[in-house]
Amino acid sequence: MKRTISIGMAALASLVAAAPAAADSIAYIKDHNVWVAEPDGSNQHQVTLDGTAGWAYGSPSQADDGTIAARKGTDIVRLKQNGALLSSFDPPDTTDSAGQAIGGTPAQVAVSPDGSRVAYSYYQANCPPGVSCGVRYVTMYSYADRATPPETFGKLYRNNPSWVSNDRILAFNGFLNQVNYASPGGGNDSDVHWFDDYEMFDPSTDLGDGELSRQGDRFAAIRGYGPSTHLMLYKVTENVISGSPSGPPAYACNTGEEQTLDNPTWSPDGRTIA
Repeated sequence: MKRTISIGMAALASLVAAAPAAADSIAYIKDHNVWVAEPDGSNQHQVTLDGTAGWAYGSPSQADDGTIAARKGTDIVRLKQNGALLSSFDPPDTTDSAGQAIGGTPAQVAVSPDGSRVAYSYYQANCPPGVSCGVRYVTMYSYADRATPPETFGKLYRNNPSWVSNDRILAFNGFLNQVNYASPGGGNDSDVHWFDDYEMFDPSTDLGDGELSRQGDRFAAIRGYGPSTHLMLYKVTENVISGSPSGPPAYACNTGEEQTLDNPTWSPDGRTIA
């Protein structure tokens, strides 16, 4: 869960009334480096200076205390907002769902609210013997300050991890496995299916890349691909933070189609979204 946010959205009006932005910051990538800014885009500040096209920063995420976790090349780093490096490590390789080695550049790095752990994903396209060709991915957990063996917390054959608490993430997949939750230490492939949304829109499109508000009452996710991409917003009435929800959230609204939409993230007070 990113400690970021906030630009207001008209599509959010059916969920909440307009409110002042939380006193917080947005972390983002510009010119291969990490930057932060106020929620309204003011006071932009360059955090890192050494990112290059060949060894770039990516996927920044902030803990509640403002510590930034991000990818740097094939490493995962932790930074202060003044650019001071707190730790850096090369996360271990593992195997994908077809038993093939997978590693390299970590993607979708997400730090837990308390800053103690990170979740991240590996991707690769392959054609292993005896199984179909395709893009395969693995989500792993790690202590935030050091490399952690896959068997310590287990791994998931899912992607786009986002923290809903210090002990639970959401993770996503395609058909029949769109939205799932899991906890570090649950073993391999131990996620629990939460819901799929095939009723409101074309069932051939996927729902993923989502995040739950810190209060657990709102859920945002990306639906579709390319020109058909749009942001979906839901009202959540069951406890996903620590409970076992029995049904899907209620659809609230969605934006229009916009293929550049990506990586939605809620403000700490759950009232606005970036």
